[in-house]
Amino acid sequence: MNDPQTEYLSPLTRKHRSAFFYLLFLVFVLVVPVIVFYASGYRYTIGAEESRVQMTGGMYIGTLDDESVIEINGSPVQHTRFFRRATYVQGLSSGMYEVAVYGDGLQTWSKVLPVYPQMVTEFNTFTLPATPQVRVITPLRTSSGEMVFHGYDTSTSTPFAFASSTVPFVHSTSSVPLPYQANIEYQFLSELFLQERLIRPESPHKIEKEPAFRFLSQVVEEEDLAGTSMDIATSTVRQGNVRLEWQNEEVVAVFDGPFRTIPHYYCLPKASASTTAAHYGTHVADAVTIATTTTTTTLRQRGTWHSQVCRDEIRIDRMGQDVEYFNFVPGVTDLVLLHLEDGLYVTEIDDRSWQNHQVLYPHGDIFVMVHNGQILIQDGDYFAELFITRQD
Repeated sequence: MNDPQTEYLSPLTRKHRSAFFYLLFLVFVLVVPVIVFYASGYRYTIGAEESRVQMTGGMYIGTLDDESVIEINGSPVQHTRFFRRATYVQGLSSGMYEVAVYGDGLQTWSKVLPVYPQMVTEFNTFTLPATPQVRVITPLRTSSGEMVFHGYDTSTSTPFAFASSTVPFVHSTSSVPLPYQANIEYQFLSELFLQERLIRPESPHKIEKEPAFRFLSQVVEEEDLAGTSMDIATSTVRQGNVRLEWQNEEVVAVFDGPFRTIPHYYCLPKASASTTAAHYGTHVADAVTIATTTTTTTLRQRGTWHSQVCRDEIRIDRMGQDVEYFNFVPGVTDLVLLHLEDGLYVTEIDDRSWQNHQVLYPHGDIFVMVHNGQILIQDGDYFAELFITRQD
């Protein structure tokens, strides 16, 4: 039996329900086209003289350092970092944009790239520390783990003075042996580097008609080559679906994986040679032209209505110097270690506009190798591990 003092909500009348339905339907009809209009890159611009609708594009910018600053045409980009190491900038009108990425204690990355209507221009940046980050490995160490520089006169020279050491160290000028401990890691690296020196032939630029070889840390798995007639270059190293090889006195990055996984910087909007040269550089336009006229490279198309053309080879700019060694930066397929005459560099494969080079180690008279995900060098009597990010 119902309590006479209890209040009940009565259902809406048919008239009210119909009113709410038509109201929501009207909101849907009005809002959805606006959302689609906005998501498709269209913007309504209100100007002093005229207002108009224009199509816009965007940029997706990957960064290596969380604290780096991004500038587009000289203006810092604000509040667009949706992901930890990526920034999406939208609503850009079509045209050429100068992008710079920098930060305190970092080297600068820059490019000039186009933005097209209803397209997102994607690129990855990198900003190495301005001061090399090294973990020095010496023959001796203290009982507390400090590295020992023995026999150095610190009044005349300081080892690794140009770098920032990630481990503490001490200097010892005493000719009398002190109670230091032998560094087991140093002994291991001495044997490892000796083995590498024995099996590694001369620098790539000095090799002419030698048989194919593989570096100890650059083994190309046989199963990766099964079922192909591909000739392995004199010097080849593979990471993922990209391989670096020495071709005609140049280092070339070759993509040979499934086409659906090709990196974005191998592909360009389909355009005339003059337009491609104006937007991405003459070297890129020449590479596309060569790919269309030779049987040694492949030019493929993708996108809606085949709106993009994709190369499968990109030449690495060696800045007019001889190449002593090359490899991938551990863990990535878009950055290359390039040991040149005056130092060790990190270079991007992306050649749109130009390839950025940044100094990882400023001395050329070293021996470099990549082992177990580590970048290792021998400089004189000492070994060191190098880092591409700041080790705070």
